[in-house]
Amino acid sequence: MGPAFRLPSSSDLYRAVHWRLHVLPRFGPHEVGTLQKKDVRGWLTEKLEVGASVELFNRIIHVLKAVLFYAKTELEVLDRNIMLRFRPLEGVNPKQVGDRRVRSGAYAETEVQALFATTRPQERALVGVPCLTGMRPGETYTLR
Repeated sequence: MGPAFRLPSSSDLYRAVHWRLHVLPRFGPHEVGTLQKKDVRGWLTEKLEVGASVELFNRIIHVLKAVLFYAKTELEVLDRNIMLRFRPLEGVNPKQVGDRRVRSGAYAETEVQALFATTRPQERALVGVPCLTGMRPGETYTLR
């Protein structure tokens, strides 16, 4: 028998999308060992200034921490994880329009549009259904 097939978890899918949508376009051409805190901090500050939600900010931090942790512990290509001291933001981004509050885990309309713009056609249902309905990716996989 071959290896057991495991469906990706919700967090696996969200990490992959945020990695491809946000992190790779900015840091993809850099070697992982050349990444500096000031570069990441500046980029994240820019993201907030142009209207990124606190939730998106925190998701990006989570993804970068996880990837650099893997690079340090499993691949052993880093001496330290520069993301360890980055803390998630709390509350709502003051630059958001009016009193609009983003529910924890919910995507803003612009984020959904960006997700659809970057997903491959065969991935759109697996990204779109959970985004628009609140279903978990594992539940989406079981749909026929």
